[in-house]
Amino acid sequence: MAALLSKTKNGEFTPILPDPKGGVVAFYIRSKSLPVMQPFEEVKPQVQEALMADKREQSLKDYFERARLNADIKIIRLPDTVARRD
Repeated sequence: MAALLSKTKNGEFTPILPDPKGGVVAFYIRSKSLPVMQPFEEVKPQVQEALMADKREQSLKDYFERARLNADIKIIRLPDTVARRD
């Protein structure tokens, strides 16, 4: 995405792109400026929050995977909408 935006000239639209919801999107580039490096101490809270969010997500995935593997599920009856194999 960054490469696409950097290639597009000021005052032009990017090519039309598909979006995750099934639609399309294009960006109009009004103007561009060089990126500014922020001191680490200023962004440290955001970095810590992003790392913690990743760890939380991985912990939940691991928990549910273990729960699925250890589950003892017995099917008592199938719903009427499911075709039965006789």
